[in-house]
Amino acid sequence: MLTLVRTDSGVKYLNGRTKTCRSCYELKSINDFSLSRSGNIQHDCSDCVNAKARKNRKNNPDRTKATRRKSHLKRRYSITPKVYDLLFEKQEGKCSICGKHSNKLGTELAVDHDHVTGEIRGLLCSNCNLGLGIFKDNYELLKSAAKYINGHTNK
Repeated sequence: MLTLVRTDSGVKYLNGRTKTCRSCYELKSINDFSLSRSGNIQHDCSDCVNAKARKNRKNNPDRTKATRRKSHLKRRYSITPKVYDLLFEKQEGKCSICGKHSNKLGTELAVDHDHVTGEIRGLLCSNCNLGLGIFKDNYELLKSAAKYINGHTNK
């Protein structure tokens, strides 16, 4: 029977067992294989699994980009790309603050959200998003900055 031991670096197998990788046909230590979702030892060694994943990402850059975007939006803001696209259409592809169109910016608009409640406020260009971040979304500080700029503008 195979004995599993959980460590800080993952699951390790005891008894010094070896297994042949289905892809590279090399006889490797059982520690060179990961567990599948069902808890069984995978057929391919970790090196072959990683190489296949790298090749897949390289051969499918559009799919990789879409997957990463979807994952980022879901993990960070709990929204889908469809919700992002609806916001984008609603704002006509423009930053909610400065009004620059994303075509002129060369990048996607950032999702602006309240850091306390997590509520999404809209889409901003990176400069406007960074500006709000630097002012820590503090209305009084932003108002003070606007007053300062207004008082020092040549008319």
